Order: sequence, then C-alpha cells, then structure tokens
Amino acid sequence: MRRVVLVFLASAVLTAGPVPAAKADTIHLILSGSSFSSNDTLHWGVLGNNVSVTNGTTAASGSGLDATINYALGGPGSTLVQCPGSTCSWNGNFAPGQTLLTTVNSTSGKGEGYLDLTFSKGIAGVGFQIEPNPNRNDLGKFQAEIFAYDGATLLGNWFLTGTANSGANNSANFLGLGDLTGTDITSIKIQTFNCAGGALPNCNDGFGINSLKLWEGSPYPGGTSTPEPASLALLGSGLGALGFLRRKVTARR
Repeated sequence: MRRVVLVFLASAVLTAGPVPAAKADTIHLILSGSSFSSNDTLHWGVLGNNVSVTNGTTAASGSGLDATINYALGGPGSTLVQCPGSTCSWNGNFAPGQTLLTTVNSTSGKGEGYLDLTFSKGIAGVGFQIEPNPNRNDLGKFQAEIFAYDGATLLGNWFLTGTANSGANNSANFLGLGDLTGTDITSIKIQTFNCAGGALPNCNDGFGINSLKLWEGSPYPGGTSTPEPASLALLGSGLGALGFLRRKVTARR
C-alpha cells in the first residue's frame, strides 16, 4: 500500500496541469540577411504597388501567416517601389524593383510614426531590410529600434546603427530577431531616428522595410526549447516530497 501511495504521488507530480508563469525567452539580434534562417516570406507586393495602406490592413505570407499593419499616428502609410523600375517611387538602397511597406503618408509624404506588425500566431524569427525615407533627404547615418512582444508582454528591444543612400544596390541594412527558446513573438514595433545625423527624433519623414523573412513552427535554429521556471519548480517540489515520504517509510520499517 505504501508503494502505491508513492507511485500515485509521483504520477500526480509529473502529470499536473500547467502553472502560469512568465516565459524566459532568449532572443538574438541578427544584422545580416545572409545569415538569417527563414522558412517563409511575406512580400508586400500582395497589397499592390504605390497604394495607401490603412490601419488594420492585413497581408498574408506564402504559408498563410497574417500580419496586421498599424501606424502610431493613424496612417495611412503606403507601399512604394525601389527604383529603377517601371513604377518606381523610392530612391533608396534596396534592390531595384522591390515593393516596400513604408510609414510614408501617401498624401503628405510625411511619416506616420511607429510601425506595428501583429502576427496571426507566434513566430520565432522575423527580419527585413530597412531605410529612412530617401525621398525626403533622410540619407546618411541613422538608427532603428525594434521591439518584440508576446501578447502584451515586452520581450525586449534592440538597436541598429545603419547608413542610408540612394544607390539602389541592395545595401539597405538588415534588422532581424531570432527566438531561440520558443515561438513567442506575436508582434513587433519598429521606428527609425537620428536620421541624417540629426537629433532625436529627426526621422519624421518615415521609413520603409522590404519583404519579411520569417521562421515559424519551432524555435529559431541554433537554440533549444527550455522548461518554464514554474514547471521546474513543480517537478523539484514533487521530487522533494517523494524523498520525504520514502524516509518516513524506511524509518517505520
């Protein structure tokens, strides 16, 4: 009977339901497009070229992941096309002909603040090239910042220092994140500042990003999933209880 009690307790500990706890994600900043691993892509051309993009607009990746677009100042932003091209409207340093998602207001030409992208499910990797608005002379040194969220929980924020030019040579700086311990990135927020060497926030003319590179379905390559702290604590306390009961049984014998 005593053995049965011990086995039952062990089973209860190992099969107990999940315990709410904060997740401890390990997220790496990735600044090289060639070293970024992706298994899906979202091309902004699905929205059309040189069109207004209103808050709440949704675009789908190749595998069906949805990204909902919102601008901090209300929008609309726009999709613009890197020159040279038949319908070009962006004179920057992306690859010629690429369709960009921008925070540039299609009427005023000014920026609409932060760009927020919310995903239809959690992902482990997202990356893109980025450049301030060259059509408003925001060329030269700049900084960009990216925030990652799991729901309403901020997972962290990271910075890029880059250089913008009008070379149309695919030299736009790459900015990416990889979650090594889960698929917990549900949204990101992006901004640029200190454009053309000016003082914060001198990037009020907006910025553009090209297609999203995405990693979905498993932690970003190079990392492994880890138990949540509460799960480890539950297991540890359960094993401790087993040890205590075993000592009592031995003493009675």
